[in-house]
Amino acid sequence: MDYKDYYDTIKQVDDEETEKYKFQDEWYKKEEKNQEEYEGLSFRAKKRKEKLAKIARISIISSSILFFVFALLSLRIFGSDNYYTVKRGEDLSSISRKFNVPLNVFRSLNNIQAPSEAKENDKTDVKEGERIKIPTSHDIHIVKRGETLYDISQCYGVKQYVLRDYNKIQGSRIKAGDRIFIPRVLSDIRISANNTIGLTPFMVQYEIETNTRDRIKSYYWDFGNNDISYSERPLYTYKEKGTYKTTLTVVDENNNHIESNTITINVRRLANIQFNTPDYFEIGNKGDVISLQAKAIDNVGDPVEFNYKCSITGNPQLIKQIGTSDEFTVIGTGYSKITVEAEGYKHTGYYFVSPIPSVQVTRNDVNWYKTQHDTGHNGNCGPTCVSMAMLWAKMLNIPVRKIRSLIGFPSKDGGVGFYLLIRTLKKYQVKNNYLKINSINDIFDAIDEGKIVMILYNSGSISMQKGNIKENLYGKYYTDEGGHYSIIKGYSLNKKYFVVYDPIPEDWWQNRFRYADGESMAGRNRYYAVNEVWNSLSKHMLVIERD
Repeated sequence: MDYKDYYDTIKQVDDEETEKYKFQDEWYKKEEKNQEEYEGLSFRAKKRKEKLAKIARISIISSSILFFVFALLSLRIFGSDNYYTVKRGEDLSSISRKFNVPLNVFRSLNNIQAPSEAKENDKTDVKEGERIKIPTSHDIHIVKRGETLYDISQCYGVKQYVLRDYNKIQGSRIKAGDRIFIPRVLSDIRISANNTIGLTPFMVQYEIETNTRDRIKSYYWDFGNNDISYSERPLYTYKEKGTYKTTLTVVDENNNHIESNTITINVRRLANIQFNTPDYFEIGNKGDVISLQAKAIDNVGDPVEFNYKCSITGNPQLIKQIGTSDEFTVIGTGYSKITVEAEGYKHTGYYFVSPIPSVQVTRNDVNWYKTQHDTGHNGNCGPTCVSMAMLWAKMLNIPVRKIRSLIGFPSKDGGVGFYLLIRTLKKYQVKNNYLKINSINDIFDAIDEGKIVMILYNSGSISMQKGNIKENLYGKYYTDEGGHYSIIKGYSLNKKYFVVYDPIPEDWWQNRFRYADGESMAGRNRYYAVNEVWNSLSKHMLVIERD
């Protein structure tokens, strides 16, 4: 560094030091002057100046205290929920005036009844040392410009007339800046369930509804069976039958314990399943839809829902279950056995589908087909047809053996005439008409009128069935021939076949054949050619009517 640079640096430092001491000298001179002025004042002037300074300090401190008090009161009224401890000599009216809050607001918040409305043991005022709740910001609404009482009622879910009465408002006139006190119902906690009646195991989803604006801190559910839950909306399963009372207790942010309404849960067990469909069901044609019409009953006799579990044996291609319902679509022809199970209960049905579209006067509420089995005689086709006719017409289940005893044995082979059959039918008041057959249409007409026809014909004129007897229903299935009674209960739509109920003939001990369902006798629903029947008829028929 050369001499010139060094000199400039020293000069800069000297200048800064000079300015520093210059500022300090000015400050000391100013202080000395103030001191001189103060010392030069009179004694009274000094006291006046000290008094003014003290007043200024007091004013500052007072303003701070007032500001703190105002803030505290504002917090108590407009802040979070607070409680006030009642002092000696205070009552609810004086506290109402103290906080500038309507008396009815205090009563509502603290569940204190007015003397005129109080019942026995109801609280009507406060006592020394008692803590009562004072309103908070969400109990008071400051009216905004253009806001109506209706707007406020919608905002808080409180009826407009309630706000009007609660705040002593004349009409509905309010203005911006008005304070509207909002009544709060702390006890309005309601619970509901998605279902209250069901079978074990019974699952219930609980929900709550409340209009309280206080935050709920905890939930305590009592399901009425010593089980509890702390969930807000529990999903609970009852495993035992019985009647249960469910309640909820909540604790809000102010430690208020609020109890809900009570819900009665009725849990039942499955007592029985009733299958309305008869054991024997004769279906018309392929493509039909049938229903089992089952009904589940609980332990008090009320119907309940359930699912089906079905198994089809014999001819599984006859019908097809629709999902898990009680409905079936007919997809085949012949006989089949169906077992339905639901909750351990079973029902077995025997179902028949005509191999050809037909018209039938059937009865599905009873198995009204009968045979000559176990009648004590080889030839009982006439008495058997009478027994079938009684069951079809009047639901009279008279054994064939009894019918035979009424008729007797006019001939050694057991043969009987129409007049004996008619006499027996009249004894049991079964409507019948003995008519001459002028044409084959007479039989068709009787079927169309909903009647069955008993005929006498030569069984040897009917062709034998071919193939497997379980699958082929066309023609007779036995070898004997002679005079024989049968019942015609339908005909094919093309009128080529009669649907015949044929009692097993005199060699019944050799003909205990069953269809594919393993139950139905081979004499049920035989299809005999119309021309073969016509050529072998006695030209008379006995027409049976149903009550």
